[in-house]
Amino acid sequence: MTALRWDVAASRENAHWHVESTSTGMPTPASPGTNQFRCNACGRYFNTKQELASHEVDCRPAKETTERGREELAREDATPHLPNDKDADQRPGVRP
Repeated sequence: MTALRWDVAASRENAHWHVESTSTGMPTPASPGTNQFRCNACGRYFNTKQELASHEVDCRPAKETTERGREELAREDATPHLPNDKDADQRPGVRP
């Protein structure tokens, strides 16, 4: 969680908004129905197919620029990923 406060610096000319983090360092659990669509090129999650499709326009071609990237992308495309499986690689016996 973050909080905004107006920070009046040494002079009024330098006043600005300051973002303060009140996070405990723990990730916020995803709400039901979020993070349903995964970009196989970078692993980022999106809430809608449209957001993913818009992102993939640039991301997939960037990944495909190298042989290793093409191999990784082919492997990720062939691997089933459950919706919202972001931490699956950290659970024993679960393949993301």
